[in-house]
Amino acid sequence: KVLNNNQYMIAIMKESTIVKDEYEGKVIDEVKAGDTVKVFKWRYWDLLVEYHNGKYGWIGQTYLIKNDQLNEFLYSLESKATEEKGKELERENLERNADQKRTIEQQKQKRIQDIKSRFGKYGSQIVQDICDKKIWIGMTSDMAIASWGKPERINKSVSAVGVKEQWVY
Repeated sequence: KVLNNNQYMIAIMKESTIVKDEYEGKVIDEVKAGDTVKVFKWRYWDLLVEYHNGKYGWIGQTYLIKNDQLNEFLYSLESKATEEKGKELERENLERNADQKRTIEQQKQKRIQDIKSRFGKYGSQIVQDICDKKIWIGMTSDMAIASWGKPERINKSVSAVGVKEQWVY
């Protein structure tokens, strides 16, 4: 039988099996071959069933006598569960992406505040250029590191004029 939103189907057990609870998988009862159960929900290869007039638990679907109608019903439960899981994963991904965007934005704002506090005395254009990751001749080493990070290496050459540095990224 299939009812509106509370869909279920009556099935007959082809062999005896244990019934487990939903949360810990503990054995809570047994159904015997020939018993009838109401099948409500599919989860991987287990089914949520009502048995012995009002008790609920999970059994393996291999213990049921199958027919075309039951197979079709199980397929619809599986499809519904798969669709729900897909929606759940999509929601989780959207939440994770939103969290990542918030984190990135917070890190960006923290970086901007750090740059403002360290280089604000040089003026708003310098602060903006460092925030935009620009470099220019004459900037201090602290400005360059704030803009591009630490270089992989620094090549130094000494001449009569002084020491020249070439920063390699």
